[in-house]
Amino acid sequence: MSRLTHVLSALLLGLGLFSPVWAYSTVSGNVSGQTWAAGTYHVVGTLTINDNSSLTLEPGAVLKFNAGVGIDVYGTLVSSGLESQPVILTSVNDNLQGEQIPGSNASPTAGDWRNIYAYGYSSNDGVLQLLQTQVLYGGGVNSPGGAAVYGNACDSMSLTQTRVAQSAGHGLATDSVSPSLSGCTLEANLGHGLFCTGSTPQLTDNFFIGNGGWGALLNSVALSDYSGNTGWYNGVNGLGLNGTLYSSLSWNQPDPGFPFVLNGVNTISNNVTLTLPAGTLVKGGPQAQLFVNGSLVCTGTQGVPVLFVSLNDDSHGGDTNGDGPSSGAPGDWQGIYLYGYSSNQGAGMLDWTTILHAGGSTGSQGGLHAAYCDQATFVGCTFGECSASGLVIDACSPVVSGCTLRDNAGNGLYAGGGGAPVIENNTANDNGGWGIRVLGMTLTSYSGNVGSSNGINGFGLAGVLSSSQSWNQPLQSFPFVFTNQVTVNDNVTLSLPAGMLIKGMSQSQLMVHGTLLCAGTAQDPVRLVSFADDTSGGDTNGDGPSTGSPGDWLGVYAYGYSSSDGIVDLDWTTLRHAGGSSGSQGGLFLAYCDQATLDNCQFRDCSADGVLIESCSPVITGCSSSGNLRHGLYAGAGCATTLVDNAFTDNAGWGVLLISASVTDYSGNTGSGNGINGFGLSGTLYSDRSWSQPSHTFPFVLNGSITVNDNVTFTLPAGMLVKAADQSQLLVYGNLVCAGTEQAPVQLVSVQDDSQGGDTSGNGPSEGAPGDWQGVYCYGYSSNNGIADLDWTVLRHAGGSGASQGGLHLAYSDQASLDDCTFGQCSASGVTVENCSPVLSRCLMEYNLSHGLYSNPGSSSHLLDNQFDHNGGWGVYLNSVTLTSYSGNTGTGNALNGLGLSGTVSSTQTWQHPDDHFPFVLNGTVTVNDDVSLNLTPGLVCKSQPAGSFLVYGNLNASGQATAPVRLTSLRDDSIGGDTANDGSVAPAPGDWVGVYLYGYSSNNGNGNLSWCYLDYAGNGQAAVQADYCDNLNIQHSRLMFSAGDGLRANYCSFSLGGSLVAANQGAGVFHNGYTATMGSCSGDAGSNCIFGNGSWALYNNTVNPIEACGNFWGSDDPATIDAMIHDDDENASFGAVDFSNFSVIGCAPVITSITAVDDVITLEWLPVAGASGYIVYSSATPWGTFTEDTSGVFMGTQWMAPRPSDLHCYRITAILE
Repeated sequence: MSRLTHVLSALLLGLGLFSPVWAYSTVSGNVSGQTWAAGTYHVVGTLTINDNSSLTLEPGAVLKFNAGVGIDVYGTLVSSGLESQPVILTSVNDNLQGEQIPGSNASPTAGDWRNIYAYGYSSNDGVLQLLQTQVLYGGGVNSPGGAAVYGNACDSMSLTQTRVAQSAGHGLATDSVSPSLSGCTLEANLGHGLFCTGSTPQLTDNFFIGNGGWGALLNSVALSDYSGNTGWYNGVNGLGLNGTLYSSLSWNQPDPGFPFVLNGVNTISNNVTLTLPAGTLVKGGPQAQLFVNGSLVCTGTQGVPVLFVSLNDDSHGGDTNGDGPSSGAPGDWQGIYLYGYSSNQGAGMLDWTTILHAGGSTGSQGGLHAAYCDQATFVGCTFGECSASGLVIDACSPVVSGCTLRDNAGNGLYAGGGGAPVIENNTANDNGGWGIRVLGMTLTSYSGNVGSSNGINGFGLAGVLSSSQSWNQPLQSFPFVFTNQVTVNDNVTLSLPAGMLIKGMSQSQLMVHGTLLCAGTAQDPVRLVSFADDTSGGDTNGDGPSTGSPGDWLGVYAYGYSSSDGIVDLDWTTLRHAGGSSGSQGGLFLAYCDQATLDNCQFRDCSADGVLIESCSPVITGCSSSGNLRHGLYAGAGCATTLVDNAFTDNAGWGVLLISASVTDYSGNTGSGNGINGFGLSGTLYSDRSWSQPSHTFPFVLNGSITVNDNVTFTLPAGMLVKAADQSQLLVYGNLVCAGTEQAPVQLVSVQDDSQGGDTSGNGPSEGAPGDWQGVYCYGYSSNNGIADLDWTVLRHAGGSGASQGGLHLAYSDQASLDDCTFGQCSASGVTVENCSPVLSRCLMEYNLSHGLYSNPGSSSHLLDNQFDHNGGWGVYLNSVTLTSYSGNTGTGNALNGLGLSGTVSSTQTWQHPDDHFPFVLNGTVTVNDDVSLNLTPGLVCKSQPAGSFLVYGNLNASGQATAPVRLTSLRDDSIGGDTANDGSVAPAPGDWVGVYLYGYSSNNGNGNLSWCYLDYAGNGQAAVQADYCDNLNIQHSRLMFSAGDGLRANYCSFSLGGSLVAANQGAGVFHNGYTATMGSCSGDAGSNCIFGNGSWALYNNTVNPIEACGNFWGSDDPATIDAMIHDDDENASFGAVDFSNFSVIGCAPVITSITAVDDVITLEWLPVAGASGYIVYSSATPWGTFTEDTSGVFMGTQWMAPRPSDLHCYRITAILE
């Protein structure tokens, strides 16, 4: 429009329509205080406007300047044109403006004159007020500031609707001035359209067109309002900015083709907000940066974002820098730095904002770096193609939502140094480093983030959760990755939903002081695996095919010590490759947890234990632990772990190992392929417990002491197999119940016993050995119970290395009942009883290195129908016990093959057994208390050691039968029951044991009833049977032989002896020092005794009472000889007479005195029978078999020799009487 006006004026002048009003004025020098009206002024010398003075140019004034001439404004230049009558300052050669000046060449060019120089330094004003003014062709040589208009330290500068064009330098330049440009045009200047240094330029709605440099360039300025400016065809077609924003404002940009261009560091001061509306384009030059101490607000929309890109990016706003086609590159500029340290805000609220090509040439920071920000929100933003990370967060808590992080050379997003960023629903693709990485932060919500093709294609995490969060993950191909420790604080919950995948880097760990919830399902488990595991989520670390290895990361550590919770609730969760490089902890480590529940989880391929438990009580159900380099599960002291229906496979150590635990329920657990393929445990039961076991191939293994507390019941059901390691023990203060059956017994054996449950210990073929473990110790002392109720239970290999106790040790037990049990291969006794009264029925004690059963003083064991075989000591050894009923017990192959006993019968008892080869053996005194009866049943064999005796204060009833006599004899007597002592062919001898002592003094009974009782080799006291003060002694059909003293000695008591054999005793046959002796009525029943072959008297009457002893056999048919055998009044007149009339001459059955086998010859010897003309020998293979005459030998008087038979034989001898 202005150029059209100029042309029209020239035409009018050419037509001569105006008078000399166009005559120009020639001016120069000081023009202070003047006002120039419309007209042409030829400026031939520099104009000066003094300080505090002004030059006013009215509409239509045209100033034409000679070369090198300008205006120096120390005061004020006021140019007040109108749109129709602008004020024009131009070249003297410009004939199109005002009146032609003589000498004009009519070809004005840039730089034809100097410039307007406003100088306000010091006390000067230097004020410019240009309205509807045109400044043309200035900027000549030596122009101050190198511009057509230059202001330096001006008090003020205002350009409104002003045009500055064709300058040989910049159009407008300022230094330490705060110009205000509104609606101005700066065009075709050879330098920048506008160049400002310092102060606070204000630019509104201006045009920058065709300038050789920048359209506008602000350098080190106080940034202000830059709205509505546009431009085109400039050398750098943008508004270059470098400075600081000190007041809040909003920039807008009508034309992205004329973008804002950051040209160096631009700073938004604290408490100041810069707002960029939707569609704003900001480009960044080399090392350019937007540094925000205050607030940056970008209000882009999805369709019209705010853009921050490289100056070289022609795809946005065109070829701004005029260098030809280019697309921008990572690091072309520094980026945006939100910095809120100390009192700064550093806030950023960015909606739908794109930041590209940032990071700087060194890649030292992110495209956007948010540090210590008071507030930051990034919604729908894009951070891409940066030389470092797209978005860097440092020590602040921004919300990053719905953003895209792509093609950055570093990470898509990196957060570190503290803070609590919320990162949700973002997409990270094709970044050179991590998709997203959060390190050392307060962790918050991280849900809905996805990514692909990143150098490390995952969401890296390390930091602390201080508030409850739930993370979710749309794609397992973009997993969460723990890069170091992730801590869940006390009273805080981290929830991981079904399908969640978390990977762990070296030494990374999830530390839970609060609560961890993993809500996996069978179809979508939660998984925590190695960073290197490509089978889950693909090749996250981009290292090519790998599967993860044990110890690739530390694992999950739930720690509830002191006030912490340490709670875990895991459903369908898989944890793999954990344990750390040193294997120092479990994949899952539970310590002091308030609560822990693991259902249907997997713990696999860890460098240590799959699960490690310390001082807490987890419930673990339906889980599996496999392929771990140590134990499948390990629990230390103080734990109360409940394990139900879990599987433990292929672990290098134990399947399960619980040490000093609080023992709980363990049911349905299985295992295979473990280094020690069992459920190892030690600890204490504090409440009633019952275990079950689906397979013997994964047995329970005692690995130390298991203690059952008082008033607590421990139940092992039918089919249970328990193995035991070295020095292990089951210590029962409460109750042990083993409910086995014949088809499914309970078994407690050595861990080395491969015959049960296979090779549990993994050491190759082994059978278990005596003493491999300690055994079961039931201890009921004081208020304890110590109860054992065992049915169909097998206990082997116990006793310990020191053989200090029995396989089963019952001590002070309130009650013990053992039915159909087996106790074998123990290093000591199979069963040891101490101060208690167990009942053992139908049990087997075999191959124990000491006794089958040993009972200490004070005990009272009931033994019924038990079997004791091949034990290294006694079959049974009862030492000074309270004797009870012993019926049906058998044994074979024991070192001392009998039921050894001593002690007291305190209540009426009956002893019986079906097997002569397992006799009772007295190993000390058996005392029968007053008013108590001990009944010995037919066929019972009782042998005795030297100290053995029956001391009877009550009643002894030995009630044999002719075919099954009661046998009381020496332990060395092999003729009945075989070689009980296992001492070879050692012959028995008189005095091998004490005998029977009946003592009825005072209120005692001292009664003896012996019927068909054979008592041999006793008498190392005074007699085989000694009766003192007895109430009653009746001996019928019995035998008293080979006593080292008397056969029968009665002191101060009466006795009856009939049908008995009293022979071969070294003392008297019968010594009477009592009251009445009944030995055969002379007018009634004959005595029918055989009394002969004794060492002294056959009968010694040491009383004044006569004795009837008629009808007896005395070993002779000569009355004188018989009389010489009897001590009575014949020897001492003060003694009573013995009537032995009607004596028998038939004799008695021969009495065998010895059987020997030497050099394959067997020799029998016997006592002679009076009147016998010969003898017949009979033999049988068994005592109860049919005896037939044996003609294999020859007789030599009362001796018979024959070839020794190849098998066992029993012999009988009869006398031939004619």
